[in-house]
Amino acid sequence: MSKTDDLTGLVAELGALGYPAPLPQHFGQAQSFSWVADCLAWLCTRAAPGLALPPRDYSSEAARVAFFSGLGTAFYEQTHIRLNLRRLYRSGGSAARELQRLAAALRAAAAAVAAAPPAPAGPPEPAVLQRQLMAGLAAARQQAAQLEAAVAAAGQELAVLEGRVEKRQSELDRLERRLYSLQAIKPAHSGQVEALEAELSTLYEQYLHKFRNLEYLEGVLDRRSAAQQAEADEADRQLRHIQRQVAAEELALMQCGGGGEHGGAAAAVLGSTDSDDSEAELAAGLGGQQALPKLEAGAVVGAASVAAAAAALDLLPGEGSGLAASSGRAGAGTAVPGVLQKPMENVKPFYERVCTGCVNADSSAKTFVRQDYDEKCEHGVNLVINSFFQNLHIATAMAAYFENDTVALPGCACFFKVAACRAKADALQFLDYQNMRGGKVVLASIAQPECDYGKEAKGDALHAFQLLLALSKMAFSQLRELHAAAREKEDPELQDFVNSKLHELALAIREMGSYVCELERVGKGLPTFHFDRRIKKRHGLVLSATVKLPVAV
Repeated sequence: MSKTDDLTGLVAELGALGYPAPLPQHFGQAQSFSWVADCLAWLCTRAAPGLALPPRDYSSEAARVAFFSGLGTAFYEQTHIRLNLRRLYRSGGSAARELQRLAAALRAAAAAVAAAPPAPAGPPEPAVLQRQLMAGLAAARQQAAQLEAAVAAAGQELAVLEGRVEKRQSELDRLERRLYSLQAIKPAHSGQVEALEAELSTLYEQYLHKFRNLEYLEGVLDRRSAAQQAEADEADRQLRHIQRQVAAEELALMQCGGGGEHGGAAAAVLGSTDSDDSEAELAAGLGGQQALPKLEAGAVVGAASVAAAAAALDLLPGEGSGLAASSGRAGAGTAVPGVLQKPMENVKPFYERVCTGCVNADSSAKTFVRQDYDEKCEHGVNLVINSFFQNLHIATAMAAYFENDTVALPGCACFFKVAACRAKADALQFLDYQNMRGGKVVLASIAQPECDYGKEAKGDALHAFQLLLALSKMAFSQLRELHAAAREKEDPELQDFVNSKLHELALAIREMGSYVCELERVGKGLPTFHFDRRIKKRHGLVLSATVKLPVAV
């Protein structure tokens, strides 16, 4: 039977008996104890009208226990009915069942009294009276035997409970003595531990102070570097402005007296010196002519002056072919020292090779730009291209991992994004170089990179930086091998190109090695968070500048 059924039956029984107080809303809680006690007192008084009730004091637990004990004892002495005081004291579903049982007994007794026939007017016969007394005596003896058995069982249960309580009390005393002895004993290294904790707190305060100073100094350094870069750009712009003015003045002096078209070009150049264009625009403004050295004032521009200008410029034989033709027209075939008279004689072998074309080793298509480009060098360039693309793939995966909300290290993500941009730029530069030399670009398949860089021992940041450092060192070794192959095949142009990339990669390896050393020194946790903030300030600006730069076609 559920608690709801018990409460419903109790309300019905109390209503039949005419109990005035309603059932509380939160029956079974501490505030329902007074209602249970009052209802029990009312039922006991209804069953035994002359019952002496103990004082109703529910303020403390001892007073509540005394009230129930006194009421149960008085009710048993007058009616020989034993109540289950434990269930009644809990004021829950069991108390409702106990009250319902007592109320049902009272209602049944009242119904039996109402239904009994009226007693005869005369005195009962002796035999009938004797039989009634004997039956009542037998019922009383049977009830007494049952009560004695219940008392014996309760006594045994009480003895068992007292034994358990005594055992628990002895165990509690033993544990309290043990606790007191342990508290009285001072550990051997407690003083040293306290001293180390105080020292650690002092060092941590110093670390925070120095870290804040370091952040401030880095900010000052960044602002100073930006100001110096702006000053350098302004100085470079002014220098180019002065160079254009000087070039325009020299051209005007050289062409003085000529007037015409070149004079207008010089005036146009002088009028455009305030712009921020390059020297190539100066040559374009002069109709594609090359600026010549400054001549003496009043010199006449002719064949001899042109030849002297060509000798002063120290032109190569191939570059003076046009000057030779102009000098032949002006000087009636007079030979100019240092200027090639028959350029096609030396160009003829190269011209025939260009017309014939060259076939790559792994392709049937002809290439007209390949010259002294060995297959070993071509294969090495392809290996470097694929290595840089593999590094791009892995660095992009690292950036995505550290930018995820479960890791949330934006500084590390910025660094790996910058590394990915650099790897992509290097790969595209080697790809353009391969096409420039007439080789064939062969791209290999890229393996799937690792997606989770979390390591319990060293930390995800240190693991990722160590992995990228190892990949950069591997790329550096491949560039060294390519440089050795170019030196073996006597390819100085490829050596110069690889040399520039070797220096850039060495600087990147130096930077990543410093980061790996810092992460190994500081460890995981809060130091990694401060490290991430610091590199975010350094590489966030580099990333934004890299992303906003236009791609040169």
